[in-house]
Amino acid sequence: MDENETNELNIERVMRMVQGETLKHIRDRMILALLFCGVPVSKIVDMMVGDRVPVDADPFVKDWLQVSGIQDGHLVRAINKGGGVGSKMTQQAVYKMLWQIND
Repeated sequence: MDENETNELNIERVMRMVQGETLKHIRDRMILALLFCGVPVSKIVDMMVGDRVPVDADPFVKDWLQVSGIQDGHLVRAINKGGGVGSKMTQQAVYKMLWQIND
């Protein structure tokens, strides 16, 4: 199995792991895509809009930016209780999200 086949399998896993079209679902898919591409959580939470991302994660980042309306600042943000986009996510919040997906 070559690297392209491996990346395609990882992206398929992302889509199966988080199904739905809410802001949270789309954001979570983006985070998982970045993780599957090898980006560490510490870097993910510090990414800014416009930073370079792995090619395989790019469609997920574009989806997130389109639906969230984020134009600048931190890329990975919390979803507030009202369902809107909040402030920068912490590493702990990402780990909690991963834990909840795994349950």
